[in-house]
Order: sequence, then structure tokens, then C-alpha cells
Amino acid sequence: WTGLLYLEPSHTTMFNYLYNFSYGLNFVLAAIMSFSYLKTHTPHRLTLIFFGLGFTAFSVAQFIWIYYNLIAGTAVPYPGPADFFWLMFYPLMGVGFLTLLQNLKVKMTFSNLVEIIITSGVVFLLLSTFLSLNNSQEGLPVLTQFLNYAYPVSDAVLIALSIITLRSQ
Repeated sequence: WTGLLYLEPSHTTMFNYLYNFSYGLNFVLAAIMSFSYLKTHTPHRLTLIFFGLGFTAFSVAQFIWIYYNLIAGTAVPYPGPADFFWLMFYPLMGVGFLTLLQNLKVKMTFSNLVEIIITSGVVFLLLSTFLSLNNSQEGLPVLTQFLNYAYPVSDAVLIALSIITLRSQ
């Protein structure tokens, strides 16, 4: 489905909106599952709470985006209310990963921190090249410029935390 979406030149089609709606539903399901495991996975309770809150924040942002496009029929403001919830997703998930690493008895050593920084830097460079961030920033409001960098940097950090978590097993 994602591949078909990228082949579609217009991102204002019903197909695009339905894709984003279903994407938001995936995060709702992830949040429900996170919260439902609280009683049965008590050692990971804090991790599940942060993951559940992160998934909830992301789904709220997706549904705000859908509201603007489908119900209000207007362009989504950028930055806007959805961005607040998308930005909340990153620290919530980051803390979730850190508590998971703590539960798995992985020490945050200097080498782990260096690995996070290097991996984040490489991923950010790839994302910024793909997104052409350097060429598109002139004349934009400061908050917009901040968000244009904050999203790929935050994605890069979460990817690095994911890699460390997977390697710890």
C-alpha cells in the first residue's frame, strides 16, 4: 500500500487519506495492546505505559490530520495541533526504549552513547539528503524550520535506540 501511495503523484486523494487513517488505526491498536499488557507484564509496566502513551499521541496526531483533510476540507496547518502530538510521540517512545533497556539490564555505557550518536547522525544525514532540508529552509518561519529538522533527528534517535535494543537480545 505504501508503494502505491508513493506512485500516486497527488497526495490529496481519498486513497492517501484512507491510507493515513489506517496508519493511525495501527497506532491505536498498538496503544491498546500496550495498555492491555500492563497487568500481565508487570516488570515492563513503565515501558508499556510510555509506549502506550507514545502510540496514543501519534494516533491523535494522525486523526487531527485526517480531520483537517476529510472533515474540515482545509489544508493542515504546519505547524499545527497535530505537530504537538507528533512531537510528544518522540520523547514518550524514547523514554519507553530507555526503560526497556533498563529492564533488559543493558547499561548505558559510553560506547552505547557513541553508537546512538553515530547511528543517529548517519540516519539523519541520509534523511536530510533525501528530504533536501538544506535547500528548502530559506524564508520559512523559525518554528517550521525547527520542525523540519526535529522530525528527522527524532526519527534517527529512535532508530538508534531500536538498534541498541535489538542488539541487546
